[in-house]
Amino acid sequence: MTQSFQKANAQMPPRLFTDLPTNETIKFLSATSNVDSITGTMHIVGELANRGQEQAKFVKITASLYNPNNQLVATDYTYTDPLTIIPGMSAPFDLMILRDVFQQNLITSVKLHVAWDDSKHGGFG
Repeated sequence: MTQSFQKANAQMPPRLFTDLPTNETIKFLSATSNVDSITGTMHIVGELANRGQEQAKFVKITASLYNPNNQLVATDYTYTDPLTIIPGMSAPFDLMILRDVFQQNLITSVKLHVAWDDSKHGGFG
């Protein structure tokens, strides 16, 4: 996973990590954070791949934002585009953390979690 840094209001984008096991059906190909120098909005952008045999529907990325004391200060989510990732394919995402949330809390790390619906298991993975 890579990270890019751009300075905005003296705060750097946080460290990114995920809670996915390495053998998971849905895998992060990339995840990068940056701060828009004009709006102050933080973007977490990346790409997910479906390594499984079933379609992954409604692929949702949830970000948990932590302060320097490792306390959870906010959460937000987005979906891949397209919403369904067929086996062997990938899809991008762009999760925007509004300036007010980003600037009012010193965010030092972000944990990314992925959930999806697959027809094989009849529920979210």
